[in-house]
Amino acid sequence: MSDPVHFDEKERAWFFYEETWAHRQGPFKTQEEATQACKKYAHELDGVQLMTIAEFRDACRVGAYNDDDGSGYLGTIDKGSEAPISCSSPMTDVPVRYTHVWWYNK
Repeated sequence: MSDPVHFDEKERAWFFYEETWAHRQGPFKTQEEATQACKKYAHELDGVQLMTIAEFRDACRVGAYNDDDGSGYLGTIDKGSEAPISCSSPMTDVPVRYTHVWWYNK
């Protein structure tokens, strides 16, 4: 299987193909940005809302998520964990190894 992340010489930018390989997302300035966006997109296809801890904190603050909406787990962009997190969590003492929240809606 080919890598969905690719550099377009004509546009001088990075893109990634969606799951059908018929459409692409982008442009991105770097391969890293395109790869991270592709991973996030793939997780969302599986029903996971993947966001950074800061994005999760902000979403909770404005009421986009609450503890009754679903469940969240700390992780990285590549892997979730069994460490739960919720909007009512303090979010000030999150271990450094965790960079993202994997949120599952009910």
